[in-house]
Amino acid sequence: MIITTPAPTITKPIEQKPPELFRTFLPRVPEVSALSWSSDGQFFVVTPVPSQTADSRSRDSQRVHVFDSKQESQTSIDDFDGCGRLFFHPHDLVFCSFMSGQLSITDITSKKTKTVAPLPLGPTSILCWTPEGERIVVCTQESSTLYLQSISRRSGSIPARTEISSIATSAFFSRPDELIVGFVDGSISQYSYPALEKLYTFQGHTGTVSAFVFAPTGNDSPPPFFISSGSDGCICVWEYGSFTVVRVIAKSSAAISSMSLSHNGEFIAYTSADNQTLEIAQTFTGASVYSQQTESVVNAVSWNPKSLKLIYGGKPVHSSKANVHLVVFNEERRLNLDG
Repeated sequence: MIITTPAPTITKPIEQKPPELFRTFLPRVPEVSALSWSSDGQFFVVTPVPSQTADSRSRDSQRVHVFDSKQESQTSIDDFDGCGRLFFHPHDLVFCSFMSGQLSITDITSKKTKTVAPLPLGPTSILCWTPEGERIVVCTQESSTLYLQSISRRSGSIPARTEISSIATSAFFSRPDELIVGFVDGSISQYSYPALEKLYTFQGHTGTVSAFVFAPTGNDSPPPFFISSGSDGCICVWEYGSFTVVRVIAKSSAAISSMSLSHNGEFIAYTSADNQTLEIAQTFTGASVYSQQTESVVNAVSWNPKSLKLIYGGKPVHSSKANVHLVVFNEERRLNLDG
């Protein structure tokens, strides 16, 4: 059972203006699957939903689109059909992806892709980069055995791996020597790194743990809290260390399709699979500060890692091509539009 404490009472309304659309990008894909910012906050990548059959494949569904938010320019990288989620390196302008049985790294400036290692097809998923950016943590299955393992970015070797009982779906490093992992069965586990020894397990959600977000501290100390979302429709704020829920920000009748935490840790943006609404809430109170109907069923939202810029995109309802929208807010502690 998840035990929660009530959110603090807000005695003064938050001063805010409805944000206005700052920029619309046109990736020309039938549906946006995922969005990811580079660590410097200048570039973001749009991933299309993979084509389902060979006959339905188009060039638009086999490329990722790279946008330069400062220069307002766009480039494309081909041959990415079926790549799913992309993960930007914590320092460099490269991202890792998994497609066609290969773990690959792509440089967005040269548009060159390097194969790191072959991985078995099946319930394989990339989870995260290690903090120093030299390894990638993945979940794989060999025969009937599931593994959590790290793979060297440069050699493709596997320095460590451990058997797991459920498919891992998301992960983050709470500090350089500690990894938090979420699973399909709703459990969350704490592992040592680099040994990948399990330290602690607790029940996080009644459905799949779909994502984690946390506010980096800027040093090697763990974050005071982290946030998880699940297919049970809940977004939970956890106190790090005690691993207890201190707040439930959202409880939807459908799965949380995407969530993202602002760079200052104050605002969380999220969407659920059953409606066309973008929601933004205060992290520390759970209070909703913004809600907007969108033209798409939003699959992906992402805050810029350096500023209050938010991008979102998904599956259009009244159009055959999807857009990605960029909204800019000011740097105060309120969601007023940066004019």
